[in-house]
Amino acid sequence: MAKSEFTQRLVTQYAKYRALKCLLDKWLEEKRGVIFQALQAGKACPDRGPFLLELGESTRRLNWKDEFQRWLANEGYAEDKVAGIVAAIEARPREKDPRIDCKANPNYRRPFPIKLPA
Repeated sequence: MAKSEFTQRLVTQYAKYRALKCLLDKWLEEKRGVIFQALQAGKACPDRGPFLLELGESTRRLNWKDEFQRWLANEGYAEDKVAGIVAAIEARPREKDPRIDCKANPNYRRPFPIKLPA
């Protein structure tokens, strides 16, 4: 990446969009619960707009940790031995993936609130 591409504008836009995404994710999770409860209760979805929501199903993802613990238990390992094996696996060092963390710049004095539109 050329040095000129890494600008203050890019940093500010990234941080703003990330904060907005966090707000949107939180809002979506809250509203998902409301909609899910309504659909489970048998309420009809409003049908005057361009979109409809319906209750569906999906296959749960496999939880390898739980499956391995069950397999060890079925092989005759005691519960404390299973816990020890899993703890040893979790304690192994692993490579870290790079990520970008956003934090407030202490040298910047103007407040910047991010709000969702009403």
